[in-house]
Amino acid sequence: MFYNDSNKICKDTVKYYVTIGDAIGCQSNSTVASDLFIDNTVPLAPELKCVAVASNGDVTITWVPPIDTGLLYDSYHIYHSNSVAGPFTQIGTIFNYSQTSFTHVGVNANINTPYYYVQTLTGCGVQFSDPSDTLRSIKLNVNNTGTGVAYLQWNAVHTPLLSTSSSYYRIYREYPVNSWTIIDSTTALDYLDTINLCNAFINYRIEIEDFSGCISVSNVDGDLFQDVTPPALTVLDTISVDPATGQVHLSWELNTSDDTQGYIIYLYNGASWDSIGAVSGIGTLSWIHILSNANNGSQIYSIAAYDSCGNLSPIGVQHNTIFVTDTLNKCEGTITLNWNQYINMPNGVASYNVYYNVNNGTYSLLGTVSNSTYSYVHTPIKKDTLYCYVITAIGNDIWRTSTSNRTCQLADALVFPKYTYLKTASVTASNEISISAYVDPTNDVSKYKLMRSLNPNSDYTPIQFLPNTGLTTIDFIDEDVETNAYSYYYRVIPVSTCETDMDTSNLGRTILLRVKANENLTNTLSWTPYEDWSGKVRQYKIFRQMDGVWSTTPIAILPDDKQAYLDDIANYYRGTGEFCYYIEANEDIGNIDGFIETSLSNEACDAQIPHLYIPNAFTPGGSNPIFKPEGAFIDSANYYFAVFNRWGQPIYETTNFTEGWDGTYENADAPQGVYAYVAKMVGTNGTALVRRGNVNLLR
Repeated sequence: MFYNDSNKICKDTVKYYVTIGDAIGCQSNSTVASDLFIDNTVPLAPELKCVAVASNGDVTITWVPPIDTGLLYDSYHIYHSNSVAGPFTQIGTIFNYSQTSFTHVGVNANINTPYYYVQTLTGCGVQFSDPSDTLRSIKLNVNNTGTGVAYLQWNAVHTPLLSTSSSYYRIYREYPVNSWTIIDSTTALDYLDTINLCNAFINYRIEIEDFSGCISVSNVDGDLFQDVTPPALTVLDTISVDPATGQVHLSWELNTSDDTQGYIIYLYNGASWDSIGAVSGIGTLSWIHILSNANNGSQIYSIAAYDSCGNLSPIGVQHNTIFVTDTLNKCEGTITLNWNQYINMPNGVASYNVYYNVNNGTYSLLGTVSNSTYSYVHTPIKKDTLYCYVITAIGNDIWRTSTSNRTCQLADALVFPKYTYLKTASVTASNEISISAYVDPTNDVSKYKLMRSLNPNSDYTPIQFLPNTGLTTIDFIDEDVETNAYSYYYRVIPVSTCETDMDTSNLGRTILLRVKANENLTNTLSWTPYEDWSGKVRQYKIFRQMDGVWSTTPIAILPDDKQAYLDDIANYYRGTGEFCYYIEANEDIGNIDGFIETSLSNEACDAQIPHLYIPNAFTPGGSNPIFKPEGAFIDSANYYFAVFNRWGQPIYETTNFTEGWDGTYENADAPQGVYAYVAKMVGTNGTALVRRGNVNLLR
């Protein structure tokens, strides 16, 4: 049998014996045994968290105590070395468990970089804990670069940082004396501080916080610094020309350097920069160049800042004024504006607005162009009118604008005709069309051009020119036409003294009539509509010619939406069969100029096909006593008719279409019976007809 006794005793001799009893109350004891026992339990180490350097170089370390060891705690033992590799020397012992800091006096951590760790000793005085983490004081070195910049370097308390440590080092600067200000924080182990003081001794220290509540502090280090760093570049906002005075207004953004005391304005002379003015105060952000030459060309400006130590920044990014010019083109009736690009506007130029006024009135927006367009054409313009223009660059930041100089032009423009109206286009012969136009004979019109096409929308060709004689009505005759084949479109265009087209009239389209003879003794007429009167078409009148004679009154009058007609000519079969027609279009009331015009079509003709009827029997002396062909539209000059007996002998012949066989032969009645015949003729349309057959003579 065995038993394990775990009672903790620092160091002592312990005796043991065993007793056993029975059921009737008897007891038996073992012999006594003893031995020397020592508590060798290893305590926990404290957690060293912070190392803070005082201004005199003393170092205070701070830790978090281990779990309370109760009666087993004896003391904390603090060790120090100037090297991480040791040797470490014990510099202090603390017997108070609740004390969590220790100050190492005289270590002079302003020069040295001491290392520390702490151990715990048990109450038995036998076992030490493992060493805590080894921490190093922060040694700050401040280097004067001689360029007005302080270069700070320091070491970490522990590498890597403790899990409870902040990752940011706070940087403090002392200026003036005894006034410490945090200027920045960083995760790095170095920092550049630009000095903006003319001449001062400046100290720095570094701190990093541990989340246990303590702070590690570096030594204090510094040097005598001078500000030799110029202010930052100043950003010009915009520059603009006052159109009324020609003076240039400059504005700029606040300089980012706190020590800026004012600004100097520069003008580029083509080879170098001239200082032309200055303002004091970092918040003074505008200036007016009273003696500007911006009305005669684009001016280039820039700006520099100066600080309290007399340091001058480099000249900033240049800006230029917008210089606009105008060019009059009388022949085109335009004023063309050209200007230079505005460069270096912060965030860029989005567009350019063109403003104008008339006879020194109020400015109005004329147009807007893209940021890559530097010209604009103003049209139309009025003669003897004063136009003034200003260009404004609009930034992508819409509150930023830049205005140009003002340029003015007294327009000597062409005076355009108020109207050019084609009154009518009418066919006057098979190869002739008459065109009449109503025009405004302004002095700037040199001539009138007649344009012709077979297509209403394209392919117009100039075919005739008439000089401007001051008349309001001009008449053209077009003799190079085929009116029976085509419908023609016309326009009249006034031509300026600059040889440019000034206006375009309405369309004038001739009427093309087509006629087709039908077998049923009708003629089909179809025609193109007349175009394009101001008062529109009221009606179409149809005139017909028969046997060379024209009807004096229209055979039909149709409304404007009809362009076809079927003419029944059955009652005129005795004629030659050739029918001709023309159409007369009449304008309706409502013409804006009060005209009521007419237009004639071409004369269109067609010959009816010949029609022929031959009876198959006749009775001499009866109701049908003469045997002859009956027909319509036959050319009697080419006629032949003959009758034959059964032996094929001709018993009757004639070339007169009006004559026929009376049933006699050689002055005697021919016997009843069947006779053969032949009829040969030509229709008035030129068609040859031959008919053969038999006729029954009845008595």
